[in-house]
Amino acid sequence: MFYAFSNERLVEFFQQAGLATKVERGERLFPESDRSLDVLDALLDVIEQGGIELLPEHVVQTLVRRDADGKFELCVETPQGEVFWEADQVVVATGGLSYPMTG
Repeated sequence: MFYAFSNERLVEFFQQAGLATKVERGERLFPESDRSLDVLDALLDVIEQGGIELLPEHVVQTLVRRDADGKFELCVETPQGEVFWEADQVVVATGGLSYPMTG
């Protein structure tokens, strides 16, 4: 993924999303506003414009790709119980720490 979406492409992506950026020491990229929420807002705007639905209160229990048609079957735990979905594409976002000392 990093080869396909370079740091130059990331700057371009945020510029197209309306987020002004700046480069600081160590070639680190930050929003010009110094507000991390501006990054989140830009990402959420792009997601909404793309017609993508976020389901943050849902937990995937199982994810299986069927060989016959290439679709994915998901068993998802929602606040109301379990739901089964079918999807052409799935993004798995697990999170992580960019700098361990930041918590």
